[in-house]
Amino acid sequence: MALKQNTMTHEDGHIRIRINNQKDREGIHELFTAMGCYMHAIEDFNRLVINSVEPDANYKFKLSGVENGSLISKMTSVLKNIGGRFEKLVDSTAMNEVSALTKSVTEVNEPRDVTDLAKTLERKIAEELGLEGEIEPYIDPIKLAEILMLISNGNENLYEGETVEIGNYGNVIPINTKFRSKVPASKMTLTKKEPYRGYDNVKVIRPCNFGGSLWDLKSTVTKDSYSAHFHKECDWLSRYQNGEIPVVTAKHTLTIRVEYDKYITGKTHVVKNAIIKSVEVNEDPDGKQSEMFGELD
Repeated sequence: MALKQNTMTHEDGHIRIRINNQKDREGIHELFTAMGCYMHAIEDFNRLVINSVEPDANYKFKLSGVENGSLISKMTSVLKNIGGRFEKLVDSTAMNEVSALTKSVTEVNEPRDVTDLAKTLERKIAEELGLEGEIEPYIDPIKLAEILMLISNGNENLYEGETVEIGNYGNVIPINTKFRSKVPASKMTLTKKEPYRGYDNVKVIRPCNFGGSLWDLKSTVTKDSYSAHFHKECDWLSRYQNGEIPVVTAKHTLTIRVEYDKYITGKTHVVKNAIIKSVEVNEDPDGKQSEMFGELD
């Protein structure tokens, strides 16, 4: 099965998955099973990456063909309801990160391992897509467990020495075929998403005095710590940064109208993507401000 050397390095936007199999190997059906697992995993992983920042985006693959009579599958991404700045980044980001995940951890044995990988992936997505200080990506550990299991199943259908490559926009990266996962999605604790739309009383842990970066807050009502940015129609931030409003200190509590999503997994939860719609600054009664602010530690 002779291959052109540049088959995987086309810059036409297609995603290619190539299995470099042993010559005249037996068990041909295993190769197609492995390819199916990789195609499923890469499509789901790309969707997971884009939905971590654009929950309403619709992402899927279309099979464009099999090239050069060998086991190279060529797919085209189909994205709907998604911002233009993510269209070219999502494929390359997902491709790099799925390779990095299988390299950094050779074996996944416990649900906690998947949760830790999900948190690492959230940070990497924010970095790769330039979202730091804007949006906090959320990776569902259950969906990540499903993807890792697909990659593991694909790897188990390969023979020793066979390799897998993913090509996109001229880049070619390998999948670690030694990677194995022993954590099915059924072992993961279900994550519930609870949207909140209403008012909260918060203390400011870290403000942003310039630009539109996130403010770090702690609720005096729920005791949750979270980061938030201001809605574009809320002019309080610009007035504050222009000096029209006194500096917020430990003596103040902000009553904010806020929207956010709370992701609850077992006994733990995290608040993501908080948006402040309005602000009212209240000065704490004498003697109370230090007591309330001390609870932030």
